[in-house]
Amino acid sequence: MLEQSIFVEFLSTLVPLFAITNPIGAVPVFLSLLQPPVEPAKPDKPLDPEEPSQPQDESEDEHYQREIEEFRVKLKEHNKETESYYHQLEAYHVEYRKYREEYKEYKHHSRQQAKQTAISVFIVLVTFLFAGKAILGHFGISLGVLRIAGGIIVAKIGWNLVVIDKTLTTDEEIAAQKKDNISFTPMAIPLISGPGAISVVISLTEELKEWTAVLGSFIAIAVLALLVWLFLRSSEFVNKAIGEDGMGALKRVFGFFVLAIAVQLIANGILGVLLNYMPKLMLVFN
Repeated sequence: MLEQSIFVEFLSTLVPLFAITNPIGAVPVFLSLLQPPVEPAKPDKPLDPEEPSQPQDESEDEHYQREIEEFRVKLKEHNKETESYYHQLEAYHVEYRKYREEYKEYKHHSRQQAKQTAISVFIVLVTFLFAGKAILGHFGISLGVLRIAGGIIVAKIGWNLVVIDKTLTTDEEIAAQKKDNISFTPMAIPLISGPGAISVVISLTEELKEWTAVLGSFIAIAVLALLVWLFLRSSEFVNKAIGEDGMGALKRVFGFFVLAIAVQLIANGILGVLLNYMPKLMLVFN
């Protein structure tokens, strides 16, 4: 019974958070911001000219001689092209060695950024999981109002996913590309654990009455952070495996679920506000 309670809370936290944070959709953004080095193109080896075949009879001798002369001219050009090819090949090997060094540095940096992003996502969401109520109380915001505001934000996220809108603005993308560390901003905030995810986590705090529920939500956030790390660490593989069309289809599917979550948040928020202010309204009308 205890394990079942933890597992239920784990799923009820992980499923909406995974849809809203969309770590798979963050993969192409992660790659575009880190800008992996481009592999140099290997030069094409020139094709050998075809030598004319021996004539079958004397009547073809004159034609054969002309073909031989043309072949010799082509052979000279081919020798020049071959010499140029080997110079290009030598330059290619130098560029390729440079590319391999840059790629090694890029992979190390990419893995560090993936780990730091996952840690940042975990810290942000866990902070609001435990301190969400206190933050709301400090600013005098009711949970119902937060759910309505959060639902509106989540609805915008869902709509953007459905219509395949850009995740970051052009200015945000340009600014991020100049940064060496993109793990906290813009990857963790606002891309993955942004206002929508934070509002969902805070809205969950009202339902966390038992320690088993808190533990289930905590484990769900930890698993989500682990998934973020895995997807970003394997970003190149994930991007190639799913492809642009697959990524677009996934975004639309996630967008549909996120819109459903948004509607539920807004409905719960309106109900909460009505229940909160109903006694006061009854007093006014009485």
